[in-house]
Amino acid sequence: MEEKRFISPLTDFGFKRIFGNKDILLAFLNDLFEGEVQFTDLVYSDKEIKGDSEEDKTVIYDIHCTTSSGEKIIVEMQNEFTLGFRDRMVYYIARDVAKQGEAGKGWNYGCLKAVYSIIFTNFELFDNNGPQESFQRHDVKLVDTTTSKPFTDKIRMVCLQIPLTIEEPLQSGTKIDTWMYNLKNMHSMQQLTNAEDMPIFKRLEQVAEYHQLSPEDREAYDISYKHYLDAYNLELSRKLRMEMALEQGLEQGLKQGREQGLQQGLEQGLEQGLQQGIEQGEAKGERKKQLEIARAFKSLGVDIATIVQGTGLSQEEIESL
Repeated sequence: MEEKRFISPLTDFGFKRIFGNKDILLAFLNDLFEGEVQFTDLVYSDKEIKGDSEEDKTVIYDIHCTTSSGEKIIVEMQNEFTLGFRDRMVYYIARDVAKQGEAGKGWNYGCLKAVYSIIFTNFELFDNNGPQESFQRHDVKLVDTTTSKPFTDKIRMVCLQIPLTIEEPLQSGTKIDTWMYNLKNMHSMQQLTNAEDMPIFKRLEQVAEYHQLSPEDREAYDISYKHYLDAYNLELSRKLRMEMALEQGLEQGLKQGREQGLQQGLEQGLEQGLQQGIEQGEAKGERKKQLEIARAFKSLGVDIATIVQGTGLSQEEIESL
């Protein structure tokens, strides 16, 4: 089995080591917002890489930083879906907007800087219908629904759904497609895709190489990776239990449906059979009655044509009496 070369950015340690590198984060942000905004520098608020900590045992990792022009950047990895996650996204970006306010009359809202929240989700947050590559990225902004124009540029949330990463970025992908492909798969890769055309991936290879870590960092990563696997296996187990419960519920529902259908079918069959029996009995009784009338008329010497007309029986039936 081929030895793993790179650490996984899906772990707390890997995520913070990779995006805690200024060159890598700047390149990623500029590719993400290519044609819209260009970031030249940033300062980290907290990029401490923690190994064996309570925070590391969760499935949420984040990095906060500020650009040279004052914009706030939040980069986050979410490995597990939780109820209310969209509200959580709104809360955290709104909190960073509100933190910019200063007490007193000297501060005014014109000093407000934009806050960007970039969220990697290791699950599908949005209901997607269509080509896979169309829904890997979702941009969330405040928009005037009357005019469909942006209301403000101070709040921007970008959600990148890891499970919807396209499989062949070299053939049809954008720069961000290549980023996503490498970040999703690098733990099992020996060389990053498109590293020759995008030199930043050479830098990423250096930063993410497992055997280039110090012994202390390697131990911290191993712990972090174990926590990630534990959380992943727990989530997988939960999903399997849910699927089994749904399957069992479906099977039980089908069984009950079949039993109810059978019982209903029997009841309907009995009812229809009884009705048909009554109808057939009535028909036989009516025929017997007509035969008796025809026999009596015939014994009285009434001509056969008259008997046919009166009883509805055929001439052959009357002659055989």
